[in-house]
Amino acid sequence: MDMVDVRCFIQCVKMRLYYIAVVYDSIRSGVGQKIVAQLNAMRRNGINATLFYFTATDIGDVDLPGVNIVRLPVDPTVGYLNIGKLCVGRFVADYLRDRLLNRMPPGVVYFRYHPPDAYMLRVFHALASRGFKLVTEHQTKEVNEYLLQGSYGKAMLEFMYGRRLGRYLSGMVAVTHEVLSYQMKVRGKLPAIVLGNGIDVERYPVRKILVERYPLRLLFVGSIQRWHGLDRLLKGMAMSDKTGVMLEIVGEGDELPRLKKLTAKFGLEGRVVFHNFLPPGRKLDELFNRAHVGIGALGIHRCGFNETASIKLREYCARGIPFVDASNDVDIGKGFEFRLKIEANESPVDIDRIWEFANRMMSISEHPLMMREYAKRNLDWRVKIPKLMHFLMRL
Repeated sequence: MDMVDVRCFIQCVKMRLYYIAVVYDSIRSGVGQKIVAQLNAMRRNGINATLFYFTATDIGDVDLPGVNIVRLPVDPTVGYLNIGKLCVGRFVADYLRDRLLNRMPPGVVYFRYHPPDAYMLRVFHALASRGFKLVTEHQTKEVNEYLLQGSYGKAMLEFMYGRRLGRYLSGMVAVTHEVLSYQMKVRGKLPAIVLGNGIDVERYPVRKILVERYPLRLLFVGSIQRWHGLDRLLKGMAMSDKTGVMLEIVGEGDELPRLKKLTAKFGLEGRVVFHNFLPPGRKLDELFNRAHVGIGALGIHRCGFNETASIKLREYCARGIPFVDASNDVDIGKGFEFRLKIEANESPVDIDRIWEFANRMMSISEHPLMMREYAKRNLDWRVKIPKLMHFLMRL
């Protein structure tokens, strides 16, 4: 360890970081596990980090050192405009005022972005006045996504208070250059860093190839939303003369009812299989083992994006399954041979191209291990967190 690294490590040990996430989902969810992996990587790099995780779901028996899991007093099934959800900001603000502002020494407040309201804005103002440095992490162009989702309450809060939050920020973290450019326009020019999403690679087993060349099995795993563009894939399957193509969809989401209707309309019932959400484990591993190709986001242009940092693609890479996607990923460039990038438009997916891609991948017998190594070198939080640490220490 050279002198610069020693100084960096000493500063990290002295740094106190308070990670705030208002997520609604269980900490066992994909987003929850991503945050926990991020937090653990921070600690491995010497940061004294504490997580305040606000959720609307049952907490259960989760016991994570240094993690405060806080049950929000709302019904997660009601609409965002319901008065119960609009009081969430007051509950979060009161909790943070009591636990953070009144009891904790100043440090970095790392806020996974959630639209603030007047209550939270006052707390952030008080934190900044007390010497806390507030840093926000942004995954998206918030207003665009909220309107696409029909989350008009969130969009309203963002219009009213999002820009004002910029007054109290010390810095911002964005997952893509595109997102950062948007945030600079909304919140002003601040110290910032682009840091694509990471994963804990060791959490995902590398797949064991148990497949034969026929039929061709495609696999999508995740929350099913309109921007995933699976309707493009169904249309392509319906138009193709290659009937030996199977699609397995694992997950739940707003787009699921429409996809089931399209499956029936196109006469694909025998070739498209819908599974409920599957937690990490043997059943999910078996689906990966027998699949040829993973399916990423094929409709991200519907959100007005060109660039992404998809957790889904990172998980596919860690497991060692080649994938199809329609976005430009900040960490997975043109030289990455295990990805088929298709056009970001509304045209049906060309099944012939996927067929050719799958055959090419099957000719590379070591491709799962090669993809796994790429994930370790480029996509793991162990690689990414030191970059974040250097940024935070310069604020």
